[in-house]
Amino acid sequence: MEADLGIDSIKRVEILSSMQERVPSLPEVDTNTMASLVTLEEIVNYMQSLLGDAPAQAPATPSQSAQASAPAAQAQAPAQDLMPIMLDVVSEKTGYPTEMLEMSMELEADLGIDSIKRVEILSSVQEQVPSLPEVDTNTMAALVTLQEIVDYMQGLLGGEAPVTAPIVQPDVVATKAPASEDASSHDVARYAVELVPAPELGFVLDGLAAALKLEVIDDGQGVGDALTSLLNESGWSTSLVSEASGSADGVIFLGGLRAASSMEEEWQIQRDAFAIAREYASRFEQNHGLFVTVQDTGGSFGLEGSLVNPWRAGLPGLVKTLNQEWANVSAKAIDIDTSNRAAEDTAIVIYQELVSGGPELEIAIDAQDNRRTVVGAVRSEVEGARVSYSQEDVILVSGGAKGVTASSIIELARQTRASFVLLGRSELVDEPDVYKGVDSDAGLKRIALEQAKATGEKVTPKRINTMVRQVKSGREIRQTLDAIEAAGARAKYVAVDVRNQRALDEALTDVRAQWGSVTGLVHGAGVLADALLSKKTLDQFERVFLTKVDGLRSLLTATEQDPLRMICMFSSVAARSGNVGQSDYAMANETLNKVALSLRQQRGADVVVKSLGWGPWDAGMVGPALKAMFEERGIKLIGLDEGAKAFALEVQHVSDQVELVLGGGVSAHGLYTPIPEQGVASRVFVHAENQPFLQSHKIQGKVVLPVVLVMEWFTRLAQSLRPDQQVKACEQVRVLRGIPLERFDEQGHWLVVLAKVDPERADALSMMLLDEEGRPRFAGRVVFGEPEHPAWTSPSASEPSPWDGVEEMYRPDALFHGPDFQVIEAIDGISEDGVVASFGSEKSDTWAGGPWLTTPALVDGALQIALMYGLKQTGSQSLPLGIERYEMHQRGAKGPVQCELSRVEASNQKTRTNIRLTDANQDVIALIQGVEMFVVPNGTAS
Repeated sequence: MEADLGIDSIKRVEILSSMQERVPSLPEVDTNTMASLVTLEEIVNYMQSLLGDAPAQAPATPSQSAQASAPAAQAQAPAQDLMPIMLDVVSEKTGYPTEMLEMSMELEADLGIDSIKRVEILSSVQEQVPSLPEVDTNTMAALVTLQEIVDYMQGLLGGEAPVTAPIVQPDVVATKAPASEDASSHDVARYAVELVPAPELGFVLDGLAAALKLEVIDDGQGVGDALTSLLNESGWSTSLVSEASGSADGVIFLGGLRAASSMEEEWQIQRDAFAIAREYASRFEQNHGLFVTVQDTGGSFGLEGSLVNPWRAGLPGLVKTLNQEWANVSAKAIDIDTSNRAAEDTAIVIYQELVSGGPELEIAIDAQDNRRTVVGAVRSEVEGARVSYSQEDVILVSGGAKGVTASSIIELARQTRASFVLLGRSELVDEPDVYKGVDSDAGLKRIALEQAKATGEKVTPKRINTMVRQVKSGREIRQTLDAIEAAGARAKYVAVDVRNQRALDEALTDVRAQWGSVTGLVHGAGVLADALLSKKTLDQFERVFLTKVDGLRSLLTATEQDPLRMICMFSSVAARSGNVGQSDYAMANETLNKVALSLRQQRGADVVVKSLGWGPWDAGMVGPALKAMFEERGIKLIGLDEGAKAFALEVQHVSDQVELVLGGGVSAHGLYTPIPEQGVASRVFVHAENQPFLQSHKIQGKVVLPVVLVMEWFTRLAQSLRPDQQVKACEQVRVLRGIPLERFDEQGHWLVVLAKVDPERADALSMMLLDEEGRPRFAGRVVFGEPEHPAWTSPSASEPSPWDGVEEMYRPDALFHGPDFQVIEAIDGISEDGVVASFGSEKSDTWAGGPWLTTPALVDGALQIALMYGLKQTGSQSLPLGIERYEMHQRGAKGPVQCELSRVEASNQKTRTNIRLTDANQDVIALIQGVEMFVVPNGTAS
């Protein structure tokens, strides 16, 4: 049993006890006999003999039973040819004739099909092919050509693995909204981005622990040299490089610490990070790895104190997207304040974060005391003084003539009657008569096809799409202008590329001459080029990134002499959470967020400055099928009217809340480190130098990992993933197999703490501790919420202690615990009902690795009392293998502590008890329920 299954003697006792609970007629089993049995068959035969029967044939296993009852496998049906179906659906949804479509055409570049239109096409194909298994929409978003999509679906129909591995979206998109969010509410959910304290956890990044070869991308300031030396001294093979090789196991990008003297150099930092990540994309999509960016934007991501270098601040957007695209890579974005800090000191802080920080995606470290904070969000309402606008206010709007920006501006026009200058790249030309009266996309494309053929030019879907887009664009621009004027406001459209500084300056000269100075600025322009990083091009990055970022720079430069009263950016939730296929878009919008924070500091408290991170809108591109998909995922789309009103409300209130996330289905905890399906893993290194106090926890002469330390690790990891919530309890803790730390004094042990979304409870995370081989050793669940106060009846513990003082209790034949775990001062009373004992103060305050969240020494003292109770009842020493629930009420309790243990049940193999710890004021410190102690056949002494 032990050789094959890892079932040691104490685990056998637990199994025996469970068998007796299920077979009440089974007589009392001798635990020493049990300890001598080697195989499962020997144990079954032994128990069968106690029941008085001849050994019976072992029952079939569940898998054998299933195989016996399952019908014969049916011959696989021939695979259905999806190509003609796909061509028909694409033709129907895009309006292109099927004869124009080729399977090698790229969806976006050739056909103008964005990620949302792909989902609509997918939904239609699934309706026509009911046998098609569920298709991962994130994988769909990553496929480039029609042929790739057909191959992927054909693979699913043929029972083969998809050609592209599914990508897991973050909680912000993929999990259902919490019950507290009213799905029927007409208000747009609003979250203010803020910093949340994050104590150091003592965890090594999983990807770093597994890395054999690292590359540090140099910063040119000396930090790279110092960090490389530290990593090499700790055993990692680390190279300091200026360009990535694409072959290392981990990359630490220090480019965000570079000196920069121009805007172009600031952006080059982000280009370089994108290019390096792209160099590693094909490797990291398949393999384990590490990707870390380090920047200096003030050590707070601009949310506290002074923000520096805001134009390089988009690196976390890249990291958060890669965290979703690279399922097996540990990603982290660090913002560290390097002011008044030597390069060597900066390197030490970065090194400490990597080897003993935590799994958080974004961590900010200030310069004063190296305080760690993470970026999160809190649900909030619009606040601040109201700002009024009139026709004298001239509001400049990029991208404001079309889409959701246009709807928002129309609503602001209704409420303020201000004057609006709408900027766009599309030329506003007269619509050819041949298109008039035709509204359908297919109809417009048929006319465009005829027009192109008539002129003799080469006909391609891309050309047809351009012709139709020009017609539709002109219509939408005119509709927007008409709607603004119908609201009683003034509006004009200016065709200009906002990145063209000279053209923009000339246009605004005319505006000022006609209407006066610009007093408001709304930057809504943006483009998408969705694709996995491995399939993105640098040209796509330039187009997506610079439309947002260079566009904003140009607008700010053009209006630097204007008396701006309001500056508002249309950002995206992708900046806050990342999004598959949108690494460049997330970087651009994250840069906008931080520039907004910087502008707020520069412009003063009287100017409205907002960066609005919008979630998905229920706009024209979202059909019924796509809307149903969003709703299934718990995402309440932003209604066009609701979103427009939310925008108008924001820009009419001046507030310190600058960076916001707006949209239904966005839960607050979804804005922290997302938890993918495979979970979030962190590693802890257990060694005599790191945890010297474990020398006091030896069983049979070996240092053994105590369950209280495991519960501490469970709590720390869970708290880091949900910093906005309070840990209420650690429950259903099971010792699957204990961990003797045989290399504790030598090379040590790497253990993995794994957290997953609990499938049964929205307010909990499932936890597991794995050994070096990936085998589960401990399991449990961490629950969030307010502590409960169940009724408690003190035990009738009237008999005196059979042990004479502390020294006798801590003898080898009783408790095995050494000085660092010795918290019991006296057993004040004991009986079959329970125990009353007195403890000293929390000894773990002196342990290395604090501060501690779970008062582990006191909890271990409670388990020691359970051991003493079991020793009194059974005459044998025992160890804990299960704790139903450990509920925390106080952290870091001081002074004398009273421990009360109340019996639940007891047998010759185990005891089950409840324990309460209270302080000198009789306030509850902790309540520990369902403590199961099982007899150790050979005792705990060495």
